[in-house]
Amino acid sequence: MTGNQSVFFAKWKRNLCRIVAVCVFNLMLITSSQAVSFTTSNGKFWKDGVEFIPKGANYSGEWWQDTGNRTADLVDVSATAWKFNFIRLNCGMYETDQYATSANNDLDKIISAYSAKGIVVMLAQHKYGTGNYPTSTQLDELKTWWRSKATKYKNNPWVWFNLLNEPGASGNVPVNW
Repeated sequence: MTGNQSVFFAKWKRNLCRIVAVCVFNLMLITSSQAVSFTTSNGKFWKDGVEFIPKGANYSGEWWQDTGNRTADLVDVSATAWKFNFIRLNCGMYETDQYATSANNDLDKIISAYSAKGIVVMLAQHKYGTGNYPTSTQLDELKTWWRSKATKYKNNPWVWFNLLNEPGASGNVPVNW
């Protein structure tokens, strides 16, 4: 091996080591952002054994009101300026819903952005309004919607579910509820 070849291979080996180190570091960041454990005990939330006190706000999600802001665009200010660790993402089901707009319909983008910052995203279903219990047909729709979300986000511990916004203000609770 000539002197030039050994210098080349030494530089190549050093650069390869740097590339591997960067890849391992990035993999650790990706893994650590997902490797979290949330539990509940004694009426409290716990994140990796430390009490988790949600701090955040309601934001618009899919098929929900357009507030003029794109929820995914608020991730940096939510994480750094406001120090949020939690958002409640209000959602409808269909484009024909009363308050429906398509402004924030990219749930994957929203969830990915907030999860990467260590912010819990609670999906909150608002389809059937405050104070009502869903009918059997509506309950079937809710089950279908939630099953699709549970299947899609089951491996993301940063996604939580609020099954229905403020159900049943008065009267008897339906048997199917």
